[in-house]
Amino acid sequence: MDRAIEQLEWAIRLLVEHRALAPAITLAGAAEEILGKSVPSKNAFTTIKESLSAKGYGDSARIGELMNITRNYMKHESRGQHTLTPTELEAEAIQLITRALINLVRLNRNLPSEARHFLDWVHKQRPELCTPDGAPVRS
Repeated sequence: MDRAIEQLEWAIRLLVEHRALAPAITLAGAAEEILGKSVPSKNAFTTIKESLSAKGYGDSARIGELMNITRNYMKHESRGQHTLTPTELEAEAIQLITRALINLVRLNRNLPSEARHFLDWVHKQRPELCTPDGAPVRS
């Protein structure tokens, strides 16, 4: 688990300090997957895809595929993937880091010091993802 936390910390640094989107996505995806496997109940990925499916946004399996399409492209360089804009890549990094942080909370682990830096950065750079009081947007 320590390796996953280190990957998460570096993903945050790469996104926030260097805007290095591809390595941030790759490291955050690895951390999210490792931490998610350790969550005794539903991890963030499963919770989100099941919630979206229950709200009528589609089949849970297809939602899961779509949630990981960019991460998997980065990991395997699948053919046929369209070029993503920096904004789309940034959104992917944000959601993977967020899922990893949620999994850490579900594991009753302390958040890394970079988590506050990340949340402040998201609030400043992507305010549309936050409510007026700074809390994450809920639907």
